[in-house]
Amino acid sequence: MSALSDTPEPSAATASPFTELPGAGPVVAWVDGVLNDFGWATAVNLTLELILLAGVGYALLRRLLAHAVPWTAHALVRPVNGVIDGLRVVCLLPDLAVARTARRTRRCPPALLYSYGNAVLDGADRLQAGVRKGLPALAVVRRRPGLLSCLALLLAFGYWNTSYCGDDTGRCESPAAQWVGATKTLLGDEDGAGRQRTDTGEEARQEGAGKD
Repeated sequence: MSALSDTPEPSAATASPFTELPGAGPVVAWVDGVLNDFGWATAVNLTLELILLAGVGYALLRRLLAHAVPWTAHALVRPVNGVIDGLRVVCLLPDLAVARTARRTRRCPPALLYSYGNAVLDGADRLQAGVRKGLPALAVVRRRPGLLSCLALLLAFGYWNTSYCGDDTGRCESPAAQWVGATKTLLGDEDGAGRQRTDTGEEARQEGAGKD
């Protein structure tokens, strides 16, 4: 049997865990395929994909926090207060029904009914005042969109990384553990290749000294 037939065939490229990201999975799968075509180490591919995802995510979140969130917060004030007005009317329907019944029977409505109606009106007014002040206050995120974007990305990645395996804690490895393992393998291969070159050079020098 020839030496070429004894050489083991290269194993298939391992799919990146980032291909399972919700929404971005198909794009990452395409990028992962392109990177695998270059024949680079798994650690290099994972690092490049992580940098790409972090960059795109940061840009989108920064724009969202700096522009979309403040505009949406101001635009929602009137619709939310309209919903509160509708809830106020619904909550006052029992009050209206009892009051009409009392008038038909020529009886005085109970004092508790007036307290209930006043509580509903006062509560709705307070909620609407809170909405008018609270929603526009969300525009404060535009002051530090970069910092908030970084924190959001770290929290999202941390949650995804810890929940990646779910209940399968046996053979499943989190994305962070896969990256660390691939990096150790890459560094180990480089150290082994360096030691092999050093040993080869040492043997060559010894052979040269023996001939002299």
